[in-house]
Amino acid sequence: MESPRRRIHPRCWRPDSSHVLVHVGWFALFERGSRNCLLRGNVVTNSGREGLWAPNCIGLIVTGNIFDRNGRKPNGTGPNQIWNANITVNEAHDPTKTLTQDYLISDNIFYTSDTQIAAIRIDATKVKGIVVKDNQFRGENDLVLVEGEKTNNVRVMDNE
Repeated sequence: MESPRRRIHPRCWRPDSSHVLVHVGWFALFERGSRNCLLRGNVVTNSGREGLWAPNCIGLIVTGNIFDRNGRKPNGTGPNQIWNANITVNEAHDPTKTLTQDYLISDNIFYTSDTQIAAIRIDATKVKGIVVKDNQFRGENDLVLVEGEKTNNVRVMDNE
């Protein structure tokens, strides 16, 4: 069953859960400028780009999900065209000028393949307060890749 691209509404006051996103042409995303969002209890699998792209949000919790081999589309040539991870956290062109901050990514299961750059990719150039903990990683590229000049704003701990 194919699903259309899933865009999560910017006013994220209630949980968005129990969805199965399979062969999504693009990815699930939280719109730039979103605040206090929760992605819980979903299965995101085989999307063309990353399974979740969440730039320029404040207060995002991603927990209890399964991300399975997302990011099948080849990367581009620019530094902002790396999208073959299950989750990408970065800063993008944002008319709301919202800083990417206060994210908790925990208690998820990630399956990766050798074609992916990582299970989770974080560009730490313009992020603050990102925590990745207590996740399970399986597959060939079962790592959290943190790049950029402010890596001290990202904490990765207790993952297996």
